[in-house]
Amino acid sequence: MAERTGRYLIEFEDIPSKRQKMPELPAKERASNFSEVELDFSQEQAMAEAVRCLSCRRCIGCGLCFAVCHEKGIDFAQADRDIELEAGSIIIVPGEERIPAHIDDRFGYKKYVNVVTFPEFERILSDTGPYAGLILRPYDGEIPAKIAFIPVNAESDANVLSSASKAALAAHKKIPGLETHLFFSGAEAGQGELSKNLGKKAKIGVGSGEVVAISENKDTRDLIVETTENGKTKKEEFQLVVLLTSYELPEDIKELAEKLGVDLPGYRFQDSADTALMKTSKEGLFFAGLTFTA
Repeated sequence: MAERTGRYLIEFEDIPSKRQKMPELPAKERASNFSEVELDFSQEQAMAEAVRCLSCRRCIGCGLCFAVCHEKGIDFAQADRDIELEAGSIIIVPGEERIPAHIDDRFGYKKYVNVVTFPEFERILSDTGPYAGLILRPYDGEIPAKIAFIPVNAESDANVLSSASKAALAAHKKIPGLETHLFFSGAEAGQGELSKNLGKKAKIGVGSGEVVAISENKDTRDLIVETTENGKTKKEEFQLVVLLTSYELPEDIKELAEKLGVDLPGYRFQDSADTALMKTSKEGLFFAGLTFTA
């Protein structure tokens, strides 16, 4: 009788998850065919196992990484070195971030569990999301009756407005009788966009007041949105608040631009199909990808 044992690995308590167990063909099925016994990881299992790879955090010279790497990608003799390359031009493709590194404290993000960002709300809407497509409050799993969409930036572009209106429409299709409110400074433009997408089928309000604070009702965990307009203050309760975020440059790209001596003050992304290279303040250095302007 042969017994197969796994490779010896040091266990760390703070590794994100246990090692994935390889799915195998049931014993009864093996007796009637010559199929492979090991069925391979599913996509989810492979991704979970990849997260564990090289989670040592610091090298203690044990050599286990060298022992388990079939591709021989570990070279203990390799030393740091500086490499200089000559190029006629450099093109940086930065990508974008949907969740800003810093969201003003007045919005209550990460303080109140029922305040989520727009990318998180998109995952809630998705059939493959955390609630299988149901719109539920993170705190108690209840279906919200009233949702607020609030931009985190003083200026909200047309792309943010369009995305919010489409998300509001999707939410109304999932929750009969739902009330939603979009807080935008350009109320007339917002109403026109909503009219085009929704007609008069849903209870959607568009307000022009500035959101000055979001607090929480401790009894219900509902969110109290406080706005001000023309010197008047108004408070309204919602079961869920969605913070609308614009595209932003990743922090590592900002650091790279600083190292390269590129001036990027006030740059932000725009919704544009223009893929032409964009000149920077440094000769021969360009940005490409999603267009952005100062």
